[in-house]
Amino acid sequence: MDESRKHAKLDRALEARDEFLKEHSELLTFQEEIDQILGQVGGPDERMRILALEMEKKLIELNRLAKQLHAILELTFKALLQEARPTLH
Repeated sequence: MDESRKHAKLDRALEARDEFLKEHSELLTFQEEIDQILGQVGGPDERMRILALEMEKKLIELNRLAKQLHAILELTFKALLQEARPTLH
């Protein structure tokens, strides 16, 4: 692929990213964090490694939060069942 096509493809990808961020402004801070980290990294291979590590960190965090949410929902469900039992008899 020649340089002009690479640049055009990159420009389209960046435009699509910017449009996505306009629609999902809650992700802007995360994108800024990514930009800051990648600005300090060398070539594309290192950037991909860093992105993979950052994605893994976020997935671990989401998994932890999902487990917390599950525990809260389980306690809530049990409490609701306890409250509903007397009325079922």
